[in-house]
Amino acid sequence: GSWVGLALALFFSMAIIMPVVLHLLKSYQPGNGLARVNKEIGYLVIFLAASLLCYLVLPDKLTGQGILYQRFSVFVLLGMLFIGSVLYSNANASWSKIALASITFLHCALWGGYFYEFDQQNKGFQKELFSDVSPDQVLGGLIYDYEYRGRPVYIHFPSYHIVWNQGITTTKLIDFRFGTIRRRADARQLPFYHEWVGKDATFPEGYHTLEYFLLRGDEPASAKNMFHGYETVKQAEKWKILRLSK
Repeated sequence: GSWVGLALALFFSMAIIMPVVLHLLKSYQPGNGLARVNKEIGYLVIFLAASLLCYLVLPDKLTGQGILYQRFSVFVLLGMLFIGSVLYSNANASWSKIALASITFLHCALWGGYFYEFDQQNKGFQKELFSDVSPDQVLGGLIYDYEYRGRPVYIHFPSYHIVWNQGITTTKLIDFRFGTIRRRADARQLPFYHEWVGKDATFPEGYHTLEYFLLRGDEPASAKNMFHGYETVKQAEKWKILRLSK
């Protein structure tokens, strides 16, 4: 979520893209174009072109959908990797093998550090955090502090109550049109989940009927009066389980 992250992303992306581009430019023959190369990688080029088209053309927002175009960047890079693996299948230069192995190990080390630090910061987020939550009551997600290293990674964490306890929680997954799970309860029984409540610093509509909350971060001043009557029954680092006092 910073210029360092952007620079690293650009570096690793160019490590995949540039060898393919350079190879194609080197293989270009006046009058013959890239006919020989295209014949070898024709289906991969179609895969890459379709992925790139989806990435460039799909809009930023679609009703009832997530941000779809971003997902296709993965397939664009995979397409480049597949094409590169064919183009360089006979490459034997030692320096290229050393460079490829070094970049791969660096990429692995950075991701390893990312996940290790994440685990250290969230040691308390375990199944026991939800042990006082009644499975037949709705748990509302209030993720006010939703970022890790500047990226919104925590917004879907209330769904762990479903995974670990087979409980009921507000979740965006039932309202995405491309998903396989569909909403059966109306908003009076199961309120709509506001995944960006941390940006708005509000109290979501319909949450005043809920008995439990999973809270991350501090309650915003604009919504503090909505938390009257709730008590903390579990806490781990920045995570809290709130329950309506009997």
